[in-house]
Amino acid sequence: MFTRIIAGWFILMMGCLTVQAQDTPVDYPRAFDLGGTLEAIDKEELMVTISDMQISVSANTRVHTLREKNLYLGALRVGQHVGVHFSNPGGSKPTASDIWVLENPQQLIPPPPGMH
Repeated sequence: MFTRIIAGWFILMMGCLTVQAQDTPVDYPRAFDLGGTLEAIDKEELMVTISDMQISVSANTRVHTLREKNLYLGALRVGQHVGVHFSNPGGSKPTASDIWVLENPQQLIPPPPGMH
């Protein structure tokens, strides 16, 4: 009985992972440090707000869309679903190094524990 439950769970999880892989563009990361809805962009203060969290960005923060890579903050629009990777340059506060525009909020998968 226990073996059947484990086998069924495994098959179910593999199906979920397959759907997730199909929903995420091949050249996008499989997981992000943070994800949510872009609520505000402040280019002067170098801050964005994602799902009620203020995030530092820099002139070097790159934006990636389905059509283009390595764009700048001007490519972002309020209301977009995004995934973020952070860097910590020179020990300063975490800064968004890359922001990926997502077509679907279900593409957001938290990174496995200890992995970024």
